[in-house]
Amino acid sequence: MAVNGRTRIGRMEQPTTTNEPYRLWFEFLKLALSDPDISVNTDYYNLWGDYQGSDFNTWWNQHWLNLFAVDIGVYKIKDFQKLFLDRRNEIIVRLPLYRDPSDTLKRVKAILELERASARLRNTPDGQFKLDSGHDASGKPINPATRFLRNLTNVGVLLNFYRFWIANGGLEDGKRYEKTAWDYYNWLKDGQHIKRVLDIGLDPRHMPPGLEDYVSYLDHRDGGKTGQPSLGLGPGNVDQRRQIVRFVTKAKKIAANVGRGQFPGKYE
Repeated sequence: MAVNGRTRIGRMEQPTTTNEPYRLWFEFLKLALSDPDISVNTDYYNLWGDYQGSDFNTWWNQHWLNLFAVDIGVYKIKDFQKLFLDRRNEIIVRLPLYRDPSDTLKRVKAILELERASARLRNTPDGQFKLDSGHDASGKPINPATRFLRNLTNVGVLLNFYRFWIANGGLEDGKRYEKTAWDYYNWLKDGQHIKRVLDIGLDPRHMPPGLEDYVSYLDHRDGGKTGQPSLGLGPGNVDQRRQIVRFVTKAKKIAANVGRGQFPGKYE
């Protein structure tokens, strides 16, 4: 059952309104296992089952409840013996059914504010595996919703650069960056990405910054457009290449975080 965009079974629901953060985690993990530069703590992922031999949708349907689900927090108490359980992060209120619901909600809101509910978000329970964006300069945990969950498209871009980077592992770095850029560009132009991004509500026309210009430069350099190779990397093309390098570098940072059991972690 879906409630407010979140899958729910009984009192347990998935923490986010989309499966995409977990798909990205899943795919980064599988790629990290193929990267000789990344060490993966496979023991940490024992509870994930056969993630290497499964597609994401099949794996998710089998495992999301045990691995990621959280208690919804609000429910009707039917067993009054449970009133006496430890409730250090909860309060018990009486909700009369003979009053207007909007008035009742106002009163509940006032009670929650009096109890400083918003100041206790750090006490939110987690599933066995949770999204983790790392810590800020003061050591305070960064809530994934503040940035990561708003930038899933960008993290998807990093995943695809990493996917093509891994596939071109037999090349030396200079050629590897070029082939990675070409492969990503051709994948977009061939339309192979469109169904995937439409499934998750992203813009099917999304072209990573600098990719098209860099590929155009490579094509010109190799005589693809004019028949005359470029004399060298101009300042603009140097910047575009650096952008491709930055994409791969960020992706590898995420993969390293995943190898340690953290996703996405700090990667900027």
